[in-house]
Amino acid sequence: MTADTAAGTTSAGGARALRRVLLDHGALTALAVLTVALSLLSDDFPTTRNLLNVGVQAAVTAILAFGVTFVVVSAGIDLSVGSVAALSATVLAWTAAADGVPVWLAVLLAVATGVGCGLVNGAL
Repeated sequence: MTADTAAGTTSAGGARALRRVLLDHGALTALAVLTVALSLLSDDFPTTRNLLNVGVQAAVTAILAFGVTFVVVSAGIDLSVGSVAALSATVLAWTAAADGVPVWLAVLLAVATGVGCGLVNGAL
């Protein structure tokens, strides 16, 4: 009887520890499970080229999310981040496509557009 009780306690403790790890690191656990599942389902997923492509595609979202984190932590909300990013990208594409505008100047103009919009949002 004591062996059953001890074994039951150990498995319950293990389940509690697993549950605690999953709750504390839910996003990381979900990412690991998703990566393993997609690797098993497709031979093309775990290739270096595909993983670099996924990283490049996620980089813009990660940079924007990093900036918005400070706003959310301070109990605020800013819905204009996506619009400002789109406006800055449009300024970059428009000026880079214009005749005689070097790319480095187009990038500076796009950054200035984002900073200007941020200053206006912050002032308001």
